Amino acid sequence: MLERVLTNSSVLEGKTAQRIFLSFFFLFATFLGAYVFLPLPFTPVPITLQTFFVLTGAAWLGRGWSTGVQATYLGLGASGALVFAGGAGGLGILLGPTAGYLWAFLPVSLFLGRYFERHPERGVAANLLAFALADAFILIAGTAWLGLLLHLHPFEALLMGAVPFLPGEAVKVVLATLASPRSNG
Repeated sequence: MLERVLTNSSVLEGKTAQRIFLSFFFLFATFLGAYVFLPLPFTPVPITLQTFFVLTGAAWLGRGWSTGVQATYLGLGASGALVFAGGAGGLGILLGPTAGYLWAFLPVSLFLGRYFERHPERGVAANLLAFALADAFILIAGTAWLGLLLHLHPFEALLMGAVPFLPGEAVKVVLATLASPRSNG
């Protein structure tokens, strides 16, 4: 549906207009994805929809625009705008238990966006793998930071920072693959 709207020249004229529209869309979607959250009693990391929008945004926008969107998102949050999970804001969030996940949005946007720029005729299986690797990077970065910050044993860090999120992240990866532009079977 989104692809049909964006490729209809009467809706948006020109690639720059599409990129600007999509940038605002994915910035707002990442913000809203943080408000769709489920706190877990055994970890300071909630379940959110943010990663879905980070992954999908990189596919639609490419590296420069998607990295700019995520840098803007982090900048807004650091400045105190209530854009992080549960309506939080401030620089402390970017130094707290969820910081590793949030900071990983930048390299994921850069590298996944570059992948989609360089491989315009990719297949669904290749996209699925690219999304899975990007999502794994977010989980690894988040878990590593959580473990360091809370002085956790690596196994404890995995139990608090990665394992509870694997089923939901798998669903987000599949949905991002289905929502990516011009997937070929």
